[in-house]
Parts: sequence; structure tokens; C-alpha cells
Amino acid sequence: MTIVGVAETGFSGIQVGQTPDIFVPMTMKGQMTPIRNGLDDWNDSFFGRVGAAEARVSTEQAQAGINVDYPGLLEQQARTLKLGEGKERQEFLSKKMVLYPGAQGRTTVQRDSAPR
Repeated sequence: MTIVGVAETGFSGIQVGQTPDIFVPMTMKGQMTPIRNGLDDWNDSFFGRVGAAEARVSTEQAQAGINVDYPGLLEQQARTLKLGEGKERQEFLSKKMVLYPGAQGRTTVQRDSAPR
């Protein structure tokens, strides 16, 4: 592989409790795990997303922007999952992408165990 960048000193990743030795571009997933690529499977959730909005963009604006194309993606997934026309499909299609602050890293443990 060709090195395309080096993480800043002290950066240990985005998942609390996990410190990867290397970061690989998403496009290399097939080469890293040739038996199971996962990029072509809607139900594969190996991929964590992190992004940075421009300083002049509010969280609300970024969330609205990211949800522009999401309904079309959900429609495609609904067809793949063969969802009927009932309540389950409508609930599925009404989902929205939600942005969470990432300053403290990404942790599903914290989010999933928080009081509701």
C-alpha cells in the first residue's frame, strides 16, 4: 500500500476503547478483508462515519443537508429488504440521519447506555 498520510501525534482514533495500529481508506476494504468486502451490503454496519462541518455551518444546517439524499437511499434499501407498503415501510422511510458531537470520540457504549 502507498502511505497517503500520517495521523497527528496523540490521535488514537474515534472509537473510545479501541486504538487501531493503522487507518485504511474505505476504498481499500476489499483488499483488507477479501473474503467479505461488506461495502455492497446494506446490512453490514462495520463502517463508522465521522465528519467535520465548516465552522459557519450550524449542526441543524449540517443535519438538514445530510438528510437531503437520505430518503432516496432508504427507498433503495426498502426495495432490497422487500418491505411491503404497510406501517413498517412508512416507519422505515421516515428515518433521519442524526448528527452527534464527536469532540470526545465516538462511542456506542456511552450512547446505548445513557438514561432515556
